[in-house]
Amino acid sequence: MGFFGGIIVSILNFYLLIRDTKVSIQNRRAGFRSGVLGYIKRYFIYIVFLSIMMKIEFPCFLAAVIGLFVVKLVIICLQFVEYIKVGFQSKKK
Repeated sequence: MGFFGGIIVSILNFYLLIRDTKVSIQNRRAGFRSGVLGYIKRYFIYIVFLSIMMKIEFPCFLAAVIGLFVVKLVIICLQFVEYIKVGFQSKKK
């Protein structure tokens, strides 16, 4: 429950980040305000989710924390693999 819930919340917050970034780029005047409100909204979701997981039980809370980091870990791993690919391609030439 906690691990998969953490992944879902992390994906939701990543989607909200993308959406808020698009709004900030399209409307420069309201960009700062929408960026700050989006930041507060995302962290509020994190706090509510982790509070619920903490009330259920502590192992569920730990699994939720790990689940929240899965999207970040995937992004870092994809960049690392891309870095390795570019390195091998430049050595072949």
